[in-house]
Amino acid sequence: MTGTFKTKDVTNKTGIPRNLVRTYSQTLEQHGYSISRMGTDRVFKLEDLRLLKAIHERVQSLHEDVTEVVQYLLQEQQPKENKPVQQLQAAEAPAPLRAVAPAAVVASIAPPALQEDVTVTIREQSKRFEEFMSKLDNLAQLNEAIIHQNSTLISQNRQKDEKLDELMHHVYVKESKQTDMLQDVLTTVNKTDQKQDEKLNQVMSQISKKDAKQEEKLGKLLQHMHNQDVKQDEKMGKIINQVCSQEAKQDERMNNLINHVYTKESSRDEQLMRLVREIQETKRMVAAAQEGGLLKTLRGMFGRTKPSKADSHS
Repeated sequence: MTGTFKTKDVTNKTGIPRNLVRTYSQTLEQHGYSISRMGTDRVFKLEDLRLLKAIHERVQSLHEDVTEVVQYLLQEQQPKENKPVQQLQAAEAPAPLRAVAPAAVVASIAPPALQEDVTVTIREQSKRFEEFMSKLDNLAQLNEAIIHQNSTLISQNRQKDEKLDELMHHVYVKESKQTDMLQDVLTTVNKTDQKQDEKLNQVMSQISKKDAKQEEKLGKLLQHMHNQDVKQDEKMGKIINQVCSQEAKQDERMNNLINHVYTKESSRDEQLMRLVREIQETKRMVAAAQEGGLLKTLRGMFGRTKPSKADSHS
């Protein structure tokens, strides 16, 4: 931080546009003011910033010409200790000559009749001249007071400018440090962002690889499930065919069994009918036999009962 500023720094510090900074600098150099350079670029010091700011404020507030303002401010910067003495000497030196020379000349060349009028006129002129000199003395005193006041104001302004320069230098140093710190922070943030981007890219690549592997596994699993489904469908088809064939065989067996049962039932019915017929015939025969035996029995009984009755009568 050397306390020097470039054109853009002057614009940032003072608020003066760059084109006006160049115009003021060219005008100052034309009037003998020296501004340092680094190559082709101007390098300004704190004093240069203060002078440029004063020129800009005077031009903008009073609407004066830049050249006149530059001349005035450069003259104000020159030493002023000998100016009041020179002005007083220039004002006081001719006074004795102007007070004495007219009377001597009039006394030597004027006629006696006009001497009194001339004397009166000279006295009036002397009074006027004394009044003028008193006024001139008052003006000189006023000028001295103004010069003293101006010197006081200039010293105060210089002190203020020095404080302002120190403050501007402090602010510039602080801003430079803040700029460096901000640049370091930005660099750190950029590095951190780059690292995070790299990590994120790695994570994304890993996720992509995992997704690809999972998709591959899922495809294989789906293919395997599809193959199993096909095999299961084939097995189910075979089982269904077997079941259908078995059911057909069972149906055929059932039909055969039903036919066999039906034939057996038919033969059974016939046998039952025969048996019923035989039973009926047997019953008839038994009944007939029983009737024959009964008759014999009755006959025997009736034959036996008759002699008994005869015996009872005897």
